[in-house]
Amino acid sequence: MGSSRLRLEDDLLTMMTKMSEGNPGGLTVLMQLLKDSPRIDPDAAMGPLAHIFNLDSYGIYGSHIWILFKDICGQDITKTITVLRSVQMGLLSQSKVTGAIRNVEEHQFDKSLGFDIQELFVKLKEQLPNFAKG
Repeated sequence: MGSSRLRLEDDLLTMMTKMSEGNPGGLTVLMQLLKDSPRIDPDAAMGPLAHIFNLDSYGIYGSHIWILFKDICGQDITKTITVLRSVQMGLLSQSKVTGAIRNVEEHQFDKSLGFDIQELFVKLKEQLPNFAKG
């Protein structure tokens, strides 16, 4: 696991550039996180930037952001935030997420690397009653 790329002094454009690595899919997901995070996860400490910082700390960038959203979360931003928040809350290991991304990238489809997002959602709602209310 490398060090984080984002710095406190980064402006939004710099953050988006560092995180997306020029990948249009990754950038699309980052923009959607900014737009939808406050509604889905109103208790996130850093507001709309919380999940972008999570991606950074988990070492998920560029095409891997797109794979997480598209292939693992079925192009559902609420599921994507559920996965990121579940890692943050200790309900899911970071290695499970990065393993699942690698699995998709390498076309291996090893079922043991999967996880049940709906089950995580239920556990998350128990700890964060405001999560995905609207």
